[in-house]
Amino acid sequence: MKFYPKQSACPHCKTIYRYNDLSKLKFKKEAECYHCRKAIHISKKSLLILLAEMLVICVILNVVLTGAMGIVNFWIVYVINMIVVLAAVFILPLYIEINKADKKK
Repeated sequence: MKFYPKQSACPHCKTIYRYNDLSKLKFKKEAECYHCRKAIHISKKSLLILLAEMLVICVILNVVLTGAMGIVNFWIVYVINMIVVLAAVFILPLYIEINKADKKK
C-alpha cells in the first residue's frame, strides 16, 4: 500500500498529467486523454489515504495544542484545523489515479 501520491499518467500513451489537468478531472468518472483521445477512468480510491493522513495530522495538532501548549481556545484550534483541511483540498488532485476505461460499456 502506498502512502504518497504518484504522478498520474495516461495508461495508453503514458502522457503525464499536470496539476491543472488533474484539477479539471477531479469531479469526473470518465474522460478522454487530451493527447491520444482514448477513454480513461478516473479513480479516487487513494482519496481515503488523503483523508486518513488529514485526520492523523489534525488529531496530532489538537493533542499538541491542547496538551503540551495549553491552548484551549476553541477558535485557535478551529482555525488550525481549517488550515489543514484547506491544504488537503489543494493537494486533492495529486491523489487521483488514471486507469484504462472498461470496454464493457
